[in-house]
Amino acid sequence: MRNLKYLTGIALLASTGAWAETEYSANAGVGLRLSKGDEVSARFTEYQDLSSGVVSNLEAAYFDGAYHMQLFAQNIGRNDQGYSLSGGRYHQFTYKAWFDELPHNLSFNSLQFYTSGLGTNTLTYTAAGAGGATSTTFLDTNVSDMSKWLPHDYKLERKDLGASVLISMDTPFFGDLSVSRVSMTGTRPIATASGVYPTGGGTSGFAPFEFPEPVDQNTTTTNLEAGYKTDMVYLSATGTLSKFNSEWDYLTFRNPMVGTTELNEKLSLSPDSDSKKLAVQATVYKLPFDSTFQARGSTEEITNTIPLETSLAPGGTGTYTPVTLGVNEPDFKGDISYKNASAVWSARPFEHLDADVFYRFLDKKNHSTKVIYSDSPTAPTATQANEHFGYRKNNIGGELGYLFPARTKVRGGYEYEARVREERTDANASFEKSLFAEVKNSFFDFATAKVKYGYLRRTSEWGKAETAGTTKTATSYVLNFVRRFDVNEKRQNSILAAVTLTPMDDVDLGVGYRWKKSVYDQTQIGLQDDFGREWNFDASFRLPEVFKITAFADIEKVNRHAFHRQFTNAPDPFGATQNTTNFNFDETWTDNNYRYGLILQVPVIEDLLDFETSYAQEVANAFADLEAQTGGPTLVDIQNFGNYRKNSLSAKFSYKVNESLSAALAGFWERLRSDDVQFNQYVYNGVAGSNGAQRFLFTGAYKDNEYSATTGVVTVSYKF
Repeated sequence: MRNLKYLTGIALLASTGAWAETEYSANAGVGLRLSKGDEVSARFTEYQDLSSGVVSNLEAAYFDGAYHMQLFAQNIGRNDQGYSLSGGRYHQFTYKAWFDELPHNLSFNSLQFYTSGLGTNTLTYTAAGAGGATSTTFLDTNVSDMSKWLPHDYKLERKDLGASVLISMDTPFFGDLSVSRVSMTGTRPIATASGVYPTGGGTSGFAPFEFPEPVDQNTTTTNLEAGYKTDMVYLSATGTLSKFNSEWDYLTFRNPMVGTTELNEKLSLSPDSDSKKLAVQATVYKLPFDSTFQARGSTEEITNTIPLETSLAPGGTGTYTPVTLGVNEPDFKGDISYKNASAVWSARPFEHLDADVFYRFLDKKNHSTKVIYSDSPTAPTATQANEHFGYRKNNIGGELGYLFPARTKVRGGYEYEARVREERTDANASFEKSLFAEVKNSFFDFATAKVKYGYLRRTSEWGKAETAGTTKTATSYVLNFVRRFDVNEKRQNSILAAVTLTPMDDVDLGVGYRWKKSVYDQTQIGLQDDFGREWNFDASFRLPEVFKITAFADIEKVNRHAFHRQFTNAPDPFGATQNTTNFNFDETWTDNNYRYGLILQVPVIEDLLDFETSYAQEVANAFADLEAQTGGPTLVDIQNFGNYRKNSLSAKFSYKVNESLSAALAGFWERLRSDDVQFNQYVYNGVAGSNGAQRFLFTGAYKDNEYSATTGVVTVSYKF
């Protein structure tokens, strides 16, 4: 409420003495929401506050000649509240202030084995010293006892507070200043593997577990633009400073897989960072051939610093081996820069002809610290290093459009892109050529039809990965055949067709179809092709003073095919070895998505009582067929990857008592059913390994995949 009072105070100060003398309007509403089911479903209320309680909103507007002001408030006092105050004097200045709050609920009613430090960067549990774990049981018995676990909700809270002002004072010159601060607090799930392993248990000690990552960060952004604007030219220069601040660099947590001693480990969190950006833009209008020319350039640098951990050492002696990283630098200093430039010329040299020509340039450089380190606990020789990926991209192209008789518009375009990469040895450069042709006809007033064809061809300059093996028995030999789809040779064809019809005043129909197929020519191991189709349909029919009905449907189908190699000691996919442990296999992926619904609007009593109801259903169904080549094992297909079905139903009665007073009664029901191989067996606590050891710790972060919830709200609004 304090945020609403603050903004309202600004509004009253800005219009002192004017409310009683000038034109104004306001609309205030208050109501009561009752919800069932939302308290136990974070997924249903993921980005909104649907809890039972009072709901209210306010809108107000004020005008005094050239001066104007608007105040807006929604969900006052709730976790998804929002406020804004805007106004100004036409051709002289405008201003805006805002505050928005948004929840991000991830999981309710989870449990947490860390009993101390939740929400901070130091996590531990109550018992200290030996907990009874050995090199074969792994899990500390103080953690395996779930009676000691505490309730915990994974959720974040985002707040955005800012203000802006634009000043021109009825001149060609203008200045625009805005300042905002976005903060995020709470906890979100994070998972890691134990950083130590027991000497008596082999590598089985690298057991994964999940726990809450503390989030306490904010981003402050200041943007200043100054420029000159007339009907002939637009010039501007913009400077942006953005500072990201995180409360902690590292998260220290007690390792629950170690019971013979108290062992703390660390994970790096998001480091503080700064962004500086400068951009200039020039646009010239009314050039020859009725043309416009626009040029823009910008430069940006993003920097951060984080201290590096040089080693991981146990809190005491035992059978657990520390890992020495052997880094060559005490700090990592991130430094990434971008340089952009673009130019566009748009013209209409003849009455029915229009043209566009453009050029774009982007250069990304990575000047960050080159950290050399070792990943071996027994031989900490610094041999590994982070890669400095960067690239330079040039795009050039153009479009032409011509209006033929019978209101037929034909348009076509071509674009060429060249991208050169740094430290990407498997693909030093790639080149793309794309074109499209489109025909649109609106000869009949009641019908519009459009067909568009697109083609893309990508070629690459291939090199071998630095770590690719040279002998056929080396594990890294398989890298000689891996082709990553983002840079691989590619041919893509696409077709879009759409028709809209209005055969009579109260009937609208729309039908659309998309088709796209991509083939990755040189893929040996990896994605080889994908094929997608999409249909959409919408229709509405209105019988005046009786009802209006709207229906829609969308269908999307995607098929992908990939080739893989699974091996233990024979990495060559084109060698003679095909057995149960060394084999090639094909993956055929199918992803089907459906969405359809119906909306009915009925004026029960004209200008007095209205009724609206809607129903919608979404269905997703994805599966993968896996087939090994001759000599390989029989593979089990994945039949339920991300499958779900969501149904929703809503109804609303709106009653208008008079010109000022109105009331509404609304209800909403939604149900989600999930069948996902990733989460179907998700449970609390550990999952036993083959030797009876607890190798996983689950705390409930991803259990909330189904719900059935109902919400009802009654509101009363008064318009002043």
